[in-house]
Amino acid sequence: MPRLYEGRGLRDVLDAFAVHGLSPHVTSEVTDDYTIMAMVKEGLGVSMLYHRTVGGMRADIRVRPIVHAPSRDVVAAWRSWDTMPIATRHFIDYMSSHIVN
Repeated sequence: MPRLYEGRGLRDVLDAFAVHGLSPHVTSEVTDDYTIMAMVKEGLGVSMLYHRTVGGMRADIRVRPIVHAPSRDVVAAWRSWDTMPIATRHFIDYMSSHIVN
C-alpha cells in the first residue's frame, strides 16, 4: 500500500487499521499526493487520502468513503500577536470564530 508519510499521518493510518485488527503490507512510503494517486491508478496498491485531494481524480481511480475516518488536530501557532501582520491576525480571528471545538 503506498502511504502518505507526513509526521503523525503515517502513524494515524496504521493505528486506524490496527483498531480493526488489520496490519497492511506496506511496500512504499510516498510523500507526494499526486505520486500516491498515480501509483494507485497503476494498480500498485491503495491509500487513504483527504477527500479534497482526490476530488479531481475520480475518473481515474475509485474513491470510497471511510465510515470511521481518522482525524487530526490542526492548530495555529505564533510567537507574538503584537508583531504579527494584520492579515494574519484577521485570518486567525476568522478561523477562531468559525471552528467548532
